[in-house]
Amino acid sequence: MNEIFEKLSQRQIYCLPFGNRLVIYGQWQQLDQEERSWLQQGKEQLLTSYSDSSCILPLPCWLNAMVLSEIISGDCSQFGLFYLAPDSIPPEPSKLKNLIEGLYRTFPLLNSAVEWGDSGLELHLFTSPYNAEPEYRESVQYADAQAFIREQLQHSHSVFKRGMLRVVYARCGKDMRWGIWLHHLIADADFVQTLLSRVQVWLKTAAWPEPDLDFIQQIWVLEQQIIVHRERLQTFWCNQKALFSILAMPPTRELLPESSLMSFTLHDEPQMFTRMILSLSRALVKLNIHGPQLAVTPVTLRHIGRNTSSGCYVNLLPILLDAHYEVTEFDKLRLSWLEHAQLPQEEITSLCELNYSDAIVMVNFIDTPMVMEGFQHHPEFRIRKPITITFTHGKPGFWHVKLTTRWGKTFSNALHSALVEELT
Repeated sequence: MNEIFEKLSQRQIYCLPFGNRLVIYGQWQQLDQEERSWLQQGKEQLLTSYSDSSCILPLPCWLNAMVLSEIISGDCSQFGLFYLAPDSIPPEPSKLKNLIEGLYRTFPLLNSAVEWGDSGLELHLFTSPYNAEPEYRESVQYADAQAFIREQLQHSHSVFKRGMLRVVYARCGKDMRWGIWLHHLIADADFVQTLLSRVQVWLKTAAWPEPDLDFIQQIWVLEQQIIVHRERLQTFWCNQKALFSILAMPPTRELLPESSLMSFTLHDEPQMFTRMILSLSRALVKLNIHGPQLAVTPVTLRHIGRNTSSGCYVNLLPILLDAHYEVTEFDKLRLSWLEHAQLPQEEITSLCELNYSDAIVMVNFIDTPMVMEGFQHHPEFRIRKPITITFTHGKPGFWHVKLTTRWGKTFSNALHSALVEELT
């Protein structure tokens, strides 16, 4: 049997025992009818002989930055996401217990952890059930829901610790509230929307879909694309080194612990991302922050399909903040960065000789409306960059803008005014 598996792997067809399932991934379309029949007939024997409580995948290279960041900084609270449930859904402990069990069954990637293997970092997927319990913050009474969210966004969880989802409930003011905490290692915005929609269906029907194992094929496909195109991607980013070598020194202002949030709405225009970046560059110049400055922006590597598989498929790209660019010129440059976004961010920074810690702006650009199913998400409560700006496509013809800074209220007001003036 092992000999047959070895022959299949030479054709990039892989078999992964996962609980009571045999997952076939890679170039599985190349299996002929005889091979498919053999695998079906030998499935039970294979699963019976396979007794390990976990299976192993190489850690996807675009997740390295998250793991390395924890190893280097020792900060295990960097990558938590928290979604507060609507106050119309009370936290019943037994129901929350059923919820967390259903989520771990439906999304097996939640039941994972990073480990060191013989060949480096590995992603261990545990096949034995994860006995998670909803967590009751009995000793704490939060002033309001926002205080509850703020604390959960600071929750410390190592990537080397099994269990990437928690359900937490607590008293917030006069009400009991609950929410779902996820680690960013296995959750991006696209997956979160899928997960929350599944939660809403379960609340209405008590039904769960079949377990999501599509992430195994998704990870493999993306890894293969990076392998095939790595030399071309490396050449491109190496050639960008000269462009980013002219960065001005970032301001040496002290970061304040609290952030200031402002929001406004814009009418849609062509090349909106480019116009926003150039407007921000000009607004910063008005405040005597001259460029070029470094910004970073998350981009998705995910192939959006009808069913969004679990996992995080986000890379971080550098953006140049320079008021001297014209729209057409900068848009061409932006598109070239996006076309070469597959190279992991630590390779991009190495080739360009960049340090993302020098970036003064995080730009979040969400061009599809977020469907949160009534759940609240406030990432602005825990921003790390001096400036974070989030553009979200709302109703047709409109964009919603959230501006958050950690350089004080006076600076926030001034940047808000300058940015609105540039954009309107």
